[in-house]
Amino acid sequence: MKKYLLATVLSVFCLAANSQTKKVLLEEFTGAYCGQCPMGAYFVDSMVNKHADLIAVSLHAYQSQDAMDFAQIDTLYTNYSAGAPLANVDRIYWGTWPYVAVGQNAWDGDIQTRLAVTPVLTVDVIPLTWNSVSRNISGQVNVNILANMPTGDYRIGIYVVEDSVTGIGPGYDQVNLYNGVVGNPFYGLGDPIVGYVHRHVARALLPTSWGANGIISSTPITGQNFSYALNYTLSASYNENKIKIVAFVYEFTTNHQGDEVFNAVEKTLLPTTGMNENLSEIFFNIFPNPSSGVFMITCSEKIEGIKITDVLGRVVHKQNASTLLSVTLDLTKEPKGIYFVKVISENGILATRKIIIE
Repeated sequence: MKKYLLATVLSVFCLAANSQTKKVLLEEFTGAYCGQCPMGAYFVDSMVNKHADLIAVSLHAYQSQDAMDFAQIDTLYTNYSAGAPLANVDRIYWGTWPYVAVGQNAWDGDIQTRLAVTPVLTVDVIPLTWNSVSRNISGQVNVNILANMPTGDYRIGIYVVEDSVTGIGPGYDQVNLYNGVVGNPFYGLGDPIVGYVHRHVARALLPTSWGANGIISSTPITGQNFSYALNYTLSASYNENKIKIVAFVYEFTTNHQGDEVFNAVEKTLLPTTGMNENLSEIFFNIFPNPSSGVFMITCSEKIEGIKITDVLGRVVHKQNASTLLSVTLDLTKEPKGIYFVKVISENGILATRKIIIE
């Protein structure tokens, strides 16, 4: 009877462990001065749309530094990548060339390979709190070991990510080698693309480039729990409504050919309320913005429909887009002011952005 009960308990535990979700971390190396990086961003969002358990972070660590670059991600770039747009998939060294970061054609297959891995641990941030006065983000990263792990240097890393970053001038304007490539999503958007929307932008990597060591045991065993305190003051120039915290656990190796992200979690800092301007579902860009009235919409998915309203909710334009990736619109007959552009993709995903007509 005792053996039966023990077997039952073990069976239930194994089922619980196997039911845990494996999240894959994609760290894309990019930069505003990288002419091929618009298509890198396009592919990142395509992967996010395709794989619900994929977490994407864009590291603006290119050899020509832009306004979103910082020292900690430069260290990753030096050790993991040979250029941009390239990306780490769970920091796995795939052995296809000397670097961990691989090109766009490998992303989908590598992501699927990692999603199929049974997780050996879970990671979460509980609670995640925000102080609007001090602009302090705090919380506790909790790690739960689901299966015995071999001896290794296991570390906790934390990204502070801001979505939909725009700015004025060099360092934000995106160099675009596809401006003259007919049929490309970035055709005719200019070179550089002024007012470009940068997605999944890493703003901080905590506590160091290589994470917090000494927190997780070097020989973790089933049932152990570990925690790390998160405290970070958000810059006044960052939009708290677009901030996400990405926490992950990985193994650090000195040559980085044995590195591996075991699991990750992505938490939104603030709940989304009101109009949906969270662009996590699709890449959706308006150019130029502000505009004289004639502007282009580009989308990572084919556009099924467009509706534009003014600040009073009056519909000033509505059309079916015949599943195009880009559409040019003319609002020159409308009064100057703020309008809301709502796009519905071919997969039914809806997103809204503001445009200023001046």
